[in-house]
Amino acid sequence: MRKLTLILVVALAVGTVAVAGEYKCSKGVADDTQNCLNMMAAKLENKGWVGLHLDQTEDGAYKIEMVVEESPAEAAGFKVGDKLVALNGVRFGDANEEALTKEWENMKPGKEVSYTVSRGIKEMDISVTLAQLPDEVLAQWVGQHMLEHASVAQAQK
Repeated sequence: MRKLTLILVVALAVGTVAVAGEYKCSKGVADDTQNCLNMMAAKLENKGWVGLHLDQTEDGAYKIEMVVEESPAEAAGFKVGDKLVALNGVRFGDANEEALTKEWENMKPGKEVSYTVSRGIKEMDISVTLAQLPDEVLAQWVGQHMLEHASVAQAQK
């Protein structure tokens, strides 16, 4: 299973979702740490945030591992153990990757999105209004990317 810290975008952002991974620096930019940091921060600054930590399951859904306190996710009623199975009616999985990418691209602060959640034996829809990505989350995502990039660069030497 692929670990994913999706403090949505989405998040799941879901995603996310989201997610910092889609904002990795290209090879030329990544060689200059400050340019990479600036690029990632600029791309992420207008992304919506839900406040979920997720783990992708084998069936393409996302299981909630943590709901961030005082986040839009907590206010909306997400619970640890819920499985996110769809975003705005688009089910998670490789078959819907293009449609999900379009959904994630439109996840801006203030926008309301709807997740279909599997809780126990039933599915339910939960609507959540996306918030501005907190500075500490942005710093965490960028820092994680930089650590991953450094270890990849070190392994290539």
